[in-house]
Amino acid sequence: MQLSHPFSLSMATIPQLDHAGFNFYNAGANPAVLFGALIGLFLFLVLLFLIQGVVLKLITRMVTGFFPTYGSALLAIFLSGVWLLLVAFITIVVRGRESVAASPGPFQIFVGVVSFLLSAATYGAVLAHPREGQIGTGQGLVVKVVETVAYVSFFFLIGFVLGFSQLATSRFSAPFRTAMGQQYKSADEAQREAVRRYPELGVPGTPFNREFVARYHRYQQTDPTMFNNPEWPLRIADETSRSVNGR
Repeated sequence: MQLSHPFSLSMATIPQLDHAGFNFYNAGANPAVLFGALIGLFLFLVLLFLIQGVVLKLITRMVTGFFPTYGSALLAIFLSGVWLLLVAFITIVVRGRESVAASPGPFQIFVGVVSFLLSAATYGAVLAHPREGQIGTGQGLVVKVVETVAYVSFFFLIGFVLGFSQLATSRFSAPFRTAMGQQYKSADEAQREAVRRYPELGVPGTPFNREFVARYHRYQQTDPTMFNNPEWPLRIADETSRSVNGR
């Protein structure tokens, strides 16, 4: 079968780049790796818990004017997590798993609101001034609101930065790497750039397209290591341009 379009080339013939990252399916066959991953996850959760304690101390200081003890802040956060799990569990037991699965939105709203109010009450009871005692439910609610706004704002900012970085990478990194003589991240990216540079490459049946496909098959037979470089579509396109257009 004659191939006429570069995107119709069988991906099975293109060497796939290894992707970095942890594969839990592969880890399942290696207990040591899985155990290490679980330990890493546990340490991450502990670190996150400790950081939340510091954040709660700072927010309480901002709202009430004093720093609660670090231990009381950690206890308040721990109890808030317990409330969240307990409310979710009781709701699932009462309503049934099928009912919750059928309408996850109301379930999430209910669990969120109830656990939020219980957390506010917990803050009011656990966070205490060294001389004046507990801050009370009212101030506990204010602390909880400020804490929620702070976390929402933080994650919104992180999402915005990551989204902007991804957009900037997709739009500007390829031309920059080309200008600096750097390789493309993937063969797909180089292939899109090749079609952008030489639009006739993407038109089936054109002399440029036929020459590109012919060179592709020739390299498969004579120099398959060519495809180890993710920039191969662009290199073959440049060769094709010199051959077909004399430039």
